[in-house]
Formats: sequence, C-alpha cells, structure tokens
Amino acid sequence: MGVFAGINRTGFVGDNPLNGSFISGTGYELGAVGEFFLSDDIAVNINPMVSSRSSGIEYDVPYQYEPYDSIRIDIDYFEIPLNLKVIADNNISYVTAGLIFAIPINPKATNNRSGNQIELQDQFESYVWTASFGVGIQFSIGNPMMFVELSYTQSLTNLNKITVKDVELNYKLKSSSFQLNTGILFTL
Repeated sequence: MGVFAGINRTGFVGDNPLNGSFISGTGYELGAVGEFFLSDDIAVNINPMVSSRSSGIEYDVPYQYEPYDSIRIDIDYFEIPLNLKVIADNNISYVTAGLIFAIPINPKATNNRSGNQIELQDQFESYVWTASFGVGIQFSIGNPMMFVELSYTQSLTNLNKITVKDVELNYKLKSSSFQLNTGILFTL
C-alpha cells in the first residue's frame, strides 16, 4: 500500500474545431497505490486517484499573426487504473501497462477573454476508458520503497457525447497525457 502525487500534461486529440487547434495544459494527480505481487517480478497495481486535467482550443483570428488561446477546458476525474507491472532483473526499473476507468467530475470551459464559464457535464460521457503505458524506477529507503514513474495515457472512448439533446455533434474528442508521478510504497 502507498500514496503518490504528480503532474500531468494533457491535450485533446480528435476532430479539430473549424479554424482551431488543440493546445496542452498542465494538471495534478493524487492517489493511493495497492500493489499485489503475482510473482517476484510481476505485480498488479490498483491506483484509485483524483486528477485535474486542463487543455484548450486556440483559434486563428483574421489579421493576427498568432492564434488566439480562446477556450480553456478543465476536467477533474476520479480514476481507477488497473496496471500490470513487470520489474526488471535489477529490481530497480520496471514497465507498466493497463486500463483506466475514469469518471469526469464537473468539466467546464472558460472563455479566456471574458472569464465566463460554461458547465460541460451534459456534453461529456459519464465515464471514459483509457489505455496507459509507463516506465519507472523504484528504490528502497529502509522498509518503504520510493518510486518515480513516467507514463503516457490515451483515451480509448470519446470524452464528449456524440448526441446531446437530439442534436448530433460533428466532432469526436479524446485526450492524451504524459504523467510524472512519485510516491512511496509500504510493505505489509
């Protein structure tokens, strides 16, 4: 059992808005780690966590040289990652891969010019499936183990609903992110 914290860099992928493009944003992650060994070098990790993710959309504005960063989208998630962890022979480095079940909490869009916010809960799916791949190192600091992990996630399902109130939306929106987490594991 253990705890971890970290940062993420998240961006949207999918159908670009007309005259627009997606930009990445930074967020945080906090969670717990449950690690269950299947053998000396293979473990299953269950890491319930909360994460805050941010991304945006910038639009080309006529007669301006640079695109304008006009909408920021913030989404908090409750996530349950289930990963398989394979530890190398040196007992220090490892790789992970797995699936994440994520529930968006209070997604909102902010107009960067006016500061007005729009709630997006009705436009977002009630859950998202994501794939995760990562590498890490772990080292002993007495009884507990400290770890640092870099992972990449890519949503497998759309974040947005294709149909909202009988209106078909003309875009598909997914997210991808890089995450850097550090934490501590206690042997029970």
